[in-house]
Amino acid sequence: MDTKTLYDKHTMKNIKAFQEKLIPNLDYPIYGIQVPILRKIAKEIDDIDFEIRYHEDVLLRGFVIAGKKIGVEEKLSLLNTQLPLLSTWDETDTLASSLKFGKKEIERAYSYFSALLDDERIYVRRIAVVWIMSNRTKVSTPLDAQLESIAKVKNDDYYIAMALAWALSSYYITDKELTKPYIEKSDEVVKKMTAQKIRDSRRC
Repeated sequence: MDTKTLYDKHTMKNIKAFQEKLIPNLDYPIYGIQVPILRKIAKEIDDIDFEIRYHEDVLLRGFVIAGKKIGVEEKLSLLNTQLPLLSTWDETDTLASSLKFGKKEIERAYSYFSALLDDERIYVRRIAVVWIMSNRTKVSTPLDAQLESIAKVKNDDYYIAMALAWALSSYYITDKELTKPYIEKSDEVVKKMTAQKIRDSRRC
């Protein structure tokens, strides 16, 4: 990523300090560039073979992949090269929200992300949960089958628990009665997180 000055140094220092509080477990240091700026940069480049030196480089590489006008198989192949770089919640969540697939591609994408639900890597599982949740009404797989798959995800980390709670609260909003049993079967941590997210959604 070109490290030319995008803001004044004081602003970048404040952004960096704020992001460091929100984003633990960093594999790379934060430079201090906000996501909207990275999305703009991603639209101007096509190459993903650049050196990864900062957290923002990981985000940028994901945005470039997501924005490529290529076939679904080629895009999923490139996505496979991004998965080993994921080490934070924002790297997974911003990428999941950026990956758009057409009507003829989304079933293949669903199959791809469903397979990742069993992955041993925490943030690979998280991106799978978040993407499936975000596209729950766009795929042909029934909601109950989606919930069955998500309910089986290995919950061994705070950020997996948060993803599961986010997913369950979203499915609850879509279909309250269908989702209730899955919430009840969750462990106490996820159950409490889900209840809080549902309460928060009602305040919005």
